[in-house]
Amino acid sequence: YNASRNLLLSIRSGYNCSEQVNTYLNSVKTLVNTDGTLNIENPSWAEPNNLLSSYAYLLMVLAVTGNDASDFNGADIVTEFDKILGTLSVTDVSSANLNPYHIGTFYSAVYSYKPQLQNADSAIAIIKSGLLALCDSDNGVNYWGNSADNNGLVLPLFSSMYNSDENVKNKIDSASVYTKSLLNENGVIVGWGAPNSDSTALALAFYAQYCDSAVAALTYNGLINNFKSASNNGAFTFSGSDSLFSTQDAMIGLVTYLYALEEKSNPFDVPYEVKAIADAKNNPAEDS
Repeated sequence: YNASRNLLLSIRSGYNCSEQVNTYLNSVKTLVNTDGTLNIENPSWAEPNNLLSSYAYLLMVLAVTGNDASDFNGADIVTEFDKILGTLSVTDVSSANLNPYHIGTFYSAVYSYKPQLQNADSAIAIIKSGLLALCDSDNGVNYWGNSADNNGLVLPLFSSMYNSDENVKNKIDSASVYTKSLLNENGVIVGWGAPNSDSTALALAFYAQYCDSAVAALTYNGLINNFKSASNNGAFTFSGSDSLFSTQDAMIGLVTYLYALEEKSNPFDVPYEVKAIADAKNNPAEDS
């Protein structure tokens, strides 16, 4: 899922990723079986259902690259994903079985492909129950405690549910108050006793999606002014040193902020791309 997430964000940033896309698609072809299942083993240390995020990210990347997931290299990944949704339970999306950092992307894939999924409605209801269970206080997502990181990684991906579900909206609104309380006057979140680039970047994703523009702008400036690498273009630092992980989190915050400024939906949502691919497939252009 890391490769898929980073590629999706890079594409959404506007960067020319044609070479990276070709490499990714060629690699994915070796990991997708003819029946649409993924030839990927879940690490023994990981939550047992984390493979759901691999399906989700793959479906999203295929959409943003213009590929039909229902017929990718001869495999119907959409139908296989729908079969998984048909057996889904609330227990499957609990923190013991699915890393909470993946529940948002899992939801985005189901939401985006909903017209092609018979089990989408039941799956969305289950995912909502899982989300509300994670938000067991007014501080947002509780995963080893509450944090801006948790809220920034999970809650922005539920933006399509925010205006249609009062329970989810209430949880996000209360999490907004908590997350804003963590921000200092310089637009930085202090974590573990020091300014924290990852927390600041992920807070930016949250503020950009749900808070007022002034808070998002303050956090953006805090991220750029305090954590942008002075030696490597595009890199971000952690404790003064360039960090791959901090750079990945910065991409989440920056691309979400970019999409908010352009008044677009969350960058992980791909329903319009999915519809365009289906429309082209069902209504092929006639030869002139």
